[in-house]
Amino acid sequence: MSIAEADTAGLRVWHDLVYTRYDKRELHLDLFTPVSPREEKHPAVLLIHGGGWRSGDKAMDWPMAAAIAQKGLVTVCAEYRLSMEAPYPAAITDLKTAIRWIRKKVRNMEPIPPVLPWWAPRRADNWLPSSEHSTKKTACSR
Repeated sequence: MSIAEADTAGLRVWHDLVYTRYDKRELHLDLFTPVSPREEKHPAVLLIHGGGWRSGDKAMDWPMAAAIAQKGLVTVCAEYRLSMEAPYPAAITDLKTAIRWIRKKVRNMEPIPPVLPWWAPRRADNWLPSSEHSTKKTACSR
């Protein structure tokens, strides 16, 4: 299995859902949900790919997203503008926009996630923002 392949047995997967636009530039996310009755609620997890805000792609976390969703959590892999395209704090702004989109749109999909904790699989000690931080007060150690 390559890094961008994932075992999606027992899941519903939506790829490249547009969550925001900047002029003609669209940002996308991928949504992995467990197959379950509509009335069953699941928490949601946002996976933020590594790369120091400069490189990487949301597809890097597909195997992890599928594995987490198979455990019963709605899992989202979001694209964000990298630092070569848009200066800091654009990536954090993009991810906050993704959270707002998830909270608004996913309620209409199966299943309904009641919360959205952050998940940072790489170098969380350096850049783990929380949805409570503004771009003026970031949780960056550098």
